[in-house]
Amino acid sequence: MSQRPLKFDESGDLLKAFLVDNDIALIRVDYILSLAASDQLLPRRQDVPEECLLSGPAIKTHEFSTDKRCDWVKFGDSHGWKDDWSLTPRRQQSSRLFVISHPWHTAEHPDPKGSRLKELAKKLEAMHADYHDFIFIDWASLYQTDVLHEDYNCKKKSGGLPEGHRALRSSEQERKVRNAIEGMDRVLASGISHVIAMQRVHDVGEAQGLTVNKRPCLERGWCQLELYIATAFERLANDDDSLSMPEDLPHPTEYRKKAPNYFSNKSDAQPAIEMYTRCYYAMQYPDYLRALRNNTVGGHADGIKGALRSLDYGVGLQLIDALLAADVVKPFAADIVQNFIGTHPDNRGYDKVMAALLSVKGDADAVAALCAKLDSQASSKEAELVLDTIGEMADKGCTTAGPGLLRALESDYPPWVKQRAVLILAKTVAPGDADTVAGLLQLLAPKEDKEVAVKPFPKAKGQPGPKKVFTDDIAEVSMRCLATEILGEIADPNDQAVFAGLQRLRADNKQAAVTAAATTALQKLWKRKS
Repeated sequence: MSQRPLKFDESGDLLKAFLVDNDIALIRVDYILSLAASDQLLPRRQDVPEECLLSGPAIKTHEFSTDKRCDWVKFGDSHGWKDDWSLTPRRQQSSRLFVISHPWHTAEHPDPKGSRLKELAKKLEAMHADYHDFIFIDWASLYQTDVLHEDYNCKKKSGGLPEGHRALRSSEQERKVRNAIEGMDRVLASGISHVIAMQRVHDVGEAQGLTVNKRPCLERGWCQLELYIATAFERLANDDDSLSMPEDLPHPTEYRKKAPNYFSNKSDAQPAIEMYTRCYYAMQYPDYLRALRNNTVGGHADGIKGALRSLDYGVGLQLIDALLAADVVKPFAADIVQNFIGTHPDNRGYDKVMAALLSVKGDADAVAALCAKLDSQASSKEAELVLDTIGEMADKGCTTAGPGLLRALESDYPPWVKQRAVLILAKTVAPGDADTVAGLLQLLAPKEDKEVAVKPFPKAKGQPGPKKVFTDDIAEVSMRCLATEILGEIADPNDQAVFAGLQRLRADNKQAAVTAAATTALQKLWKRKS
């Protein structure tokens, strides 16, 4: 396997966005040191004092260092939270982010005796970490269920605790934790992450009520995966040579078979397989480039698809160049869409990606992959980019575009996004498409006007404040007019349901422009019928 180090998110912006989106907290180093010094246990995320963590939008504006080394000198033996540090003028203002990889000692609490916390404190002190620095550690950074709470086991046999109980995660917290687990390689691989691997499994005895795990570190799924990703992206911060490394990295096919045995929580196996696979194949991308240049893609298709999913955006862009040069984009078009359209904040390489996709313009699988992106939690900006790409890719009569565009029209996207979706629908839908006709009729069914607050022009002295009026967004009205016109163009003139729908729209609608569009559509249908 090639040992070329991979690169991801060298500025840290992608990781910051990921942390904020999934409500992941970073813990102050001085808080960790104080807990260890006072023989306390590491609390779960919900119990960490707010002043001891960094979370939410504050993460995006915080400056983190990409260098694991510290450019200041400590004098004396006191801890940082006692303000006894003497700093040189070279003290950097940015923080370091340490990501802690560690085997849990029990299923209920990762460190029930506090021995790991003391070990971590020594590591952080050896690396001259101070109150400016932060750590990510799963138990305190992600929301956790407190299975040791006195109510938890008492209520377990009688149907469980009620939603909202402080021992539980809320449904929204559950969703965010699952998202965080599925993207944990972003935390490990980012250019601002400094991974500290702690491999020793401590003897915690046989404490009552705890499920002790004595399995060695490298026989555990998360420890294996975290070490592998941190090594591949050169993010390990350990300064000693005591780390044990896996001798052989199995092929993803073999890893998929073995992975369930590595994880105590079996639901963690699938996201781990995905992360392992994209990292494994990305490490071999030079082999795929050579195969594409020599026109010997052969059995490398799975590897190329896996490498296209790599966190290393540069790897994917180089492969796209090679695929385009070898004229073999088509089998990989859907993968390119999935991994490069709307996934990077500044749309880096978008021109290159579009050149590849337009070389297979009209590809049904690629259009379907684009439409699938409209089902996700895409922002309005991302949705507009996806819609523009559909407009470029889909031909007239493309059967895979209509359902996705209709879902966008039925979604909560702003009116101007829906307006764009209906314009593209007009370009791509085929005459007589019954599913699109039915979807448009449902979309256009008259709805009650919404009462909204409208601000007046700049207020002069004595001018009345905002007043409530009935109003319609111009983009919303335009979208509904266009959708109505499409019905007149594509509907079967013998379909009585269409006539009834348009007549109802004309009679009940309070938007004059939509009423006029419905009248025009009916006239077109009558003309075609006669």
